[in-house]
Amino acid sequence: MKFHAPHFWFTQHSSLATLLLPLSFLYNQAGKLLRAQVTPQKMSVPVICVGNILVGGSGKTPLVRTLAKTLQQLGFLPHIISRGYGGYLRGPLRVDPAIHTLGEVGDEPLLLSAIAPVWVAKDKVAGAKAAIAAGATHIILDDGLQNPSLHKDIIFLVIDATRGLGNGHVLPAGPLRETLDDALAKTSAVIWIGNGDNELKKSLNAKKKLIEANAKTFCTTHDLSGQKLFAFCGLGNAQKFYDGVRELGANIIKTADFPDHYVWSAFEIEMLLNEAKTLSALPVTTAKDAMRIPQSLGDQIAICDVAITLDEIALQKLITP
Repeated sequence: MKFHAPHFWFTQHSSLATLLLPLSFLYNQAGKLLRAQVTPQKMSVPVICVGNILVGGSGKTPLVRTLAKTLQQLGFLPHIISRGYGGYLRGPLRVDPAIHTLGEVGDEPLLLSAIAPVWVAKDKVAGAKAAIAAGATHIILDDGLQNPSLHKDIIFLVIDATRGLGNGHVLPAGPLRETLDDALAKTSAVIWIGNGDNELKKSLNAKKKLIEANAKTFCTTHDLSGQKLFAFCGLGNAQKFYDGVRELGANIIKTADFPDHYVWSAFEIEMLLNEAKTLSALPVTTAKDAMRIPQSLGDQIAICDVAITLDEIALQKLITP
C-alpha cells in the first residue's frame, strides 16, 4: 500500500500520537517476539546490511550504490539483494533490465542493476545463497534491518539528518519500525546524511561510530542552472529532492508530490507535461521515479540523481576488516 506519511509523525507533542502509544508498545513487542523466534543463518561471504528504522526514504539506495562501487574498486564482486518493493515476483531471481519490468521486480532493483548484480528475493536467505552460487564475494542487503532470517556481518543504520527520527515513536504513533535502542544494539555504524538535528547527532555519536555523509544532487540530462522547473516525484521525502535541485541553481516554480513508489499512467504524465508547458517550465524528476514513467514520455523530462560522498577510508575499514 502506498501512502503519505502522517504529519503528526513529524510533530512533537501530538495528542494523536499520545493516543496511539499503547498500540505502538504492542507493535514493538510483537516485532521483538517474532524476531527472537528466528535463528539468523550465516553465509560463507560477508553480508552488509544498509538499513533504517524510519518508514520512507532515508538515502539507502545511493549508499548501496556507493558501497557496491567501493567494493568493486577494491577488487571484490558484490551482489545486491532487494525485496523488490512494487514488483510481484518473489524470486530469488537475478534482475535483467532487458527482460524484467517494473511490475515484476520494482523500481530500485532496476536502477541498482546498472551498478552491480541485483537479486530480488522475498526470502533473503535463498537470495543470498543464489548470489553466492553466482560468484558473489559480498552480499549487500538493501534494507532488511528488521528481517532476522539472514545473519548480518556489518550493519549500517542510515539516518537522514533533515528528517531525524520524526517524533521518536514506533508505528503507528510515529514513523519508527523499531526503537532506536533496539536498532543501535545491532548496528555497526551510523551513516548520518546531511545537516540537521545536531543534538541527535551528538547522542548517536556517543553510542556508535558515526560516519558523516553528504548527498549531492546532479542532473544527468540537462544543465538546470537558471532553469524554471516543474518538479514532481513519488518519494518518501520529496522536500530533500527539491532542496537538492535548488542547490543546482534552478528555480522551482511548482511542485507535485505523489506517494512513495507511485506508478504513473501515460495519461498522468501527459497531464504533468502539459502543466509544465503551461508554466513554461522544464519538468524534472528523480532517476528512481523515472523508472516508473512510461518510456515513451521519459525523454521529455529532466532526470536528477543523487551521489553520496563520505569518508571512504573509514568506510573501507568497516567493510574490509
